[in-house]
Amino acid sequence: MTGLMGGSLVAIIGAALALVLGWTSTDQALLFVSIGASSVAAVCMALAYSSSRAPVKSSGSPLR
Repeated sequence: MTGLMGGSLVAIIGAALALVLGWTSTDQALLFVSIGASSVAAVCMALAYSSSRAPVKSSGSPLR
């Protein structure tokens, strides 16, 4: 697991906890923290995906 994927997992867990706590305690700030953490997780996942998709090096000769 890469650092970006690990960070994304932590952000998702944090977002879920903030959402539940904000919903049960009716604290609007925690709901906004949940939205922010979900956004951070999405960015981390997108970066992890784009870095895992390394460009394919061509050998110079086409396959026939």
